[in-house]
Amino acid sequence: MMDFGLDMGIEALLAGLVVDLFLIGIGYKLYRKFRPKIEEALEDGELSLDEVIDIAEEVIEEVKELKELPSYSAMKKMKKSELMNLATQHEVSIDGTKEDIIKRLMG
Repeated sequence: MMDFGLDMGIEALLAGLVVDLFLIGIGYKLYRKFRPKIEEALEDGELSLDEVIDIAEEVIEEVKELKELPSYSAMKKMKKSELMNLATQHEVSIDGTKEDIIKRLMG
């Protein structure tokens, strides 16, 4: 019985780790996308409030789009053609298997 409890604890820990890695992946994806804009805004050594607001508004729009993605389990049930359409909408490569496309969509 104790092993069962330990296994459940490990499963919960691993599930939490997967969620954390997913969120880190999203953050890194956003960072990569907006890094050039941030660097451009900092070229003069200063960052104005207007520049911060412009970048923040773009990040907010990107996050809204990310929220529009179906869950992993929902994407697993989709046909490849549906995943390809979703990938095209999110400017992600449509090459490879369904799993490849899902991984790229998830970030």
